[in-house]
Amino acid sequence: MSVSIDNIKIKSIQDAINFFQEEELINVNCNINRCSSKFGKRRFQLIHSSNYLIITLKRVASSNGNLIKIHKNIEINKNIILKNCNFGDQKYPLICVLDHLGGIINSGHYICKCLINGFL
Repeated sequence: MSVSIDNIKIKSIQDAINFFQEEELINVNCNINRCSSKFGKRRFQLIHSSNYLIITLKRVASSNGNLIKIHKNIEINKNIILKNCNFGDQKYPLICVLDHLGGIINSGHYICKCLINGFL
């Protein structure tokens, strides 16, 4: 799951997931069975759930045609909850975080921090 963090209301990974799962109005061009609707709704729902959830935070934005890194601090939640009306809420515990160290997206290093005995 790849979620954006560029909204000012997003302060944590859980906030980003909640924002991603909100219902949104989208433009459509429906012409099936004489439907002339121009708008529809999009909502994220799970069809099948696995034991692991991999979340990618979109830390890249476009500015004047260039990609820039978003240096926003994000709270890392120990548990992530996906809301789902079909299966009930699914809770995923945090087991590791992969970080990019570097000021720009074209260079830097990746480090992995794993949860051991409850500590990251």
